[in-house]
Amino acid sequence: MLTLSATFDGQAFYPDELPTLPVNTRVQLTIETVLTTTAPPSFLDLAANLNLEGDRDWSVRYKEELYPPTSTSADPL
Repeated sequence: MLTLSATFDGQAFYPDELPTLPVNTRVQLTIETVLTTTAPPSFLDLAANLNLEGDRDWSVRYKEELYPPTSTSADPL
């Protein structure tokens, strides 16, 4: 007896590892759902994948980024 892990894409099962069986060998499948335990991506991985544009180190100019200069000239009435 051989036990394989596989992924179902909605149409077919794809084994995680290829079995050592001759081509066109008939098999009987018994399906057991396995819970996946993949960890969510870390914040740093998520932030790195955002592809933000700007200075490499935004902390150098954080005041200009957060508080842009405003015009102080008064309009004549």
